[in-house]
Amino acid sequence: MKKYSILFSFILLLAVAAPASAINYVIGGAYGNDGYTSPYAGAIVETFNGGSSNLGWNVTGNFAIRDGSVESAAAPWWDNHGVEAVPGIPGARDQSHYLTVPLALTETRSAIVSFKGESYNYFGLWWGSMDSYNKLEFLDSDLETVLDTVLGSTFSIGNGAQDDPNTNKYVNFYGMPDFYGVRLTSTSFAFEADNLAVGKNVVPEPTTMLLLGLGLVGLAGAGRKFKQ
Repeated sequence: MKKYSILFSFILLLAVAAPASAINYVIGGAYGNDGYTSPYAGAIVETFNGGSSNLGWNVTGNFAIRDGSVESAAAPWWDNHGVEAVPGIPGARDQSHYLTVPLALTETRSAIVSFKGESYNYFGLWWGSMDSYNKLEFLDSDLETVLDTVLGSTFSIGNGAQDDPNTNKYVNFYGMPDFYGVRLTSTSFAFEADNLAVGKNVVPEPTTMLLLGLGLVGLAGAGRKFKQ
């Protein structure tokens, strides 16, 4: 079902530690599942393509599963192999179902995704139009205790641009304690995500390993400015 092709260019680089967080992350993914998807072998990917969780995950809270953009949510953007849907901007919107939080601007503006009691130490998501008010929390077995937190502004300027590759990215999190669920919170419209992935000690696809290795060599040759 899932087919990988050449990985998009920014997979080459950023293997860095997230500021103010013990979590490590890598920006970038593979082509598949109607856009960007996890580049890691052995990852379990939730596409929401049945209009709900096709893996039987429990999703609760203030959320919706959308198909296409609406006034309160924009389908995640991807580079679409360089094809321009908007003149001058290579890319297109997610054409499949995706998760958006919140459904309505009520008191509680979050949703929890839990994994049928299973725990994982890898998480990936195609994060659409990242906003500074988007928050992702990793939860312990009680689905209340927060193990770590990251914000949309960690990976972008966080202005929520809907058709900008700088605010629509696949983010892979690793090197964390086992978590049993994630909470997506957005104080305004909206936190959009698709192709959520989990795994245990997953490893990159061979092409990903090659590209990431080449990227790290390039960084080392550029003055060793980055530390892993």
